[in-house]
Amino acid sequence: MLEREADFEKLNLGPPDLEDTDPGDTDLANPDSGDPTLELPKVLAALGAGFAAQNAGQTAPPERFAGSSGGFLPGVPAYAVRVPGAEGNETVKLLDLRTDAPLATFGADLVAALGGGASAALATHRLARPGAGTLALLGVGGAERWFLRSLAALRGLERVQLYEPKPFQAGRFAAELARELRAKLVVADGPDEALLDAEIVLAAPPRLAFLDPESLRPGGHLTVFSGRDDLRAGGLPAAWLQGARVVADDPALLAELGLFEGEVDTGELGAGAVSGASPRAERTLYLALGPAWQDLAVAWSLYRTSLAGEIRPVRKG
Repeated sequence: MLEREADFEKLNLGPPDLEDTDPGDTDLANPDSGDPTLELPKVLAALGAGFAAQNAGQTAPPERFAGSSGGFLPGVPAYAVRVPGAEGNETVKLLDLRTDAPLATFGADLVAALGGGASAALATHRLARPGAGTLALLGVGGAERWFLRSLAALRGLERVQLYEPKPFQAGRFAAELARELRAKLVVADGPDEALLDAEIVLAAPPRLAFLDPESLRPGGHLTVFSGRDDLRAGGLPAAWLQGARVVADDPALLAELGLFEGEVDTGELGAGAVSGASPRAERTLYLALGPAWQDLAVAWSLYRTSLAGEIRPVRKG
């Protein structure tokens, strides 16, 4: 096992040196090439407001957009739609709600990773027991990276035990995050070792198929990154659902697919909500499915941040 102790360094939230930018249609379809600086607290606040709006039934499309798959939020004068591109390079378009004029274009991978990771961290923080600071991370990628950054910004993490079947990816992920986090990062030799004494677990459904739910300590919390394809392929192993309080960011999707029976809610995940942590012996399970409004919350936050001169847009042409 490789262990790595990390000194705390503040998340890179400060503004870089900027050229003059045009507040018109901003292209961030490949934001990694510009190394954008993201105001994570603003994104978390926008996602918290999105949860509150969803709980209040305020995320449905306006009348003229009836049937649209785009993302809508009250008080946001824009909407977001996903647009397929060549070779599967999908983008997220931010459009003016009144005129449909394009405001910005973002790489869908960035929006999905940031939105999925940050919203899952927000829900995890609200649902996990206060003081839970040992995290098992089964798999590494963009969403996991933003989940870890976001959760560390919300609560004190003491130890992160990560497992990834590809050792090089695991080592690179640990080395990168060790420069940002106060927590001790440990690369485990297997998933069972990563789960040892974990109080919070992050995984995708395929990672859980061969693991015993009893390996998650009483009162522990599991967050699952999932989606339509995962759910259609069999979803979560039933053993992980038994005896757990199940919370989802998109209960309507579960009902539409008809693949889950039981009580599913959005918890108290809205802005300003008190922790929804369960009694000590009860497990909580959060399904991060990615509702459409999540794209808008992230895209609008990044757009507003770019206009404030805090990230470098990638210019068209």
